[in-house]
Amino acid sequence: MNKRAIMVAMTRLFAAAMLTLFGAAPAAAMTVGGAMDGGDVDIWQFECTSSLTHCMHVSVCDQYWGSPDTWEVTIGVYSPTTLLGRGSSASNTYGGGGPYACTPTASVCREPATNHGPMKALVNVNHPFFGGDGFYDLAASCTDVNGYGLPGTSTKLTVKTNQ
Repeated sequence: MNKRAIMVAMTRLFAAAMLTLFGAAPAAAMTVGGAMDGGDVDIWQFECTSSLTHCMHVSVCDQYWGSPDTWEVTIGVYSPTTLLGRGSSASNTYGGGGPYACTPTASVCREPATNHGPMKALVNVNHPFFGGDGFYDLAASCTDVNGYGLPGTSTKLTVKTNQ
């Protein structure tokens, strides 16, 4: 295994531990990797297929923290139609040299607190400031009305555009 592959594997393991410990994304998160240049946007389709889904959560993490970068993540729900247009966003700028850096979690939940059912959204990952690398991890999760993570089999992420 080459050094880059080992670094990517170690970074993802570290990211999973940090996401679990510090709550950047709830448990049972699905994480996918991506890469882009500064100023580009990746768009992902995010689906929570469980009938128990109450909230959708996303966070983006910089895979290589050695250089300054800005990352932004936005979630926009399009199904069910009662939530059409509801969304949330989060961003963060990392100065380099710090720990594995993630945005705060962007979430959309059903109202009132007892409602649940499948949900679909588009997630935009934006990289407006590029300091040397463009590798990221997108963590997405679905939770029930009690805030517990739903099984990973009910969480789907599909890339729609990759610039």
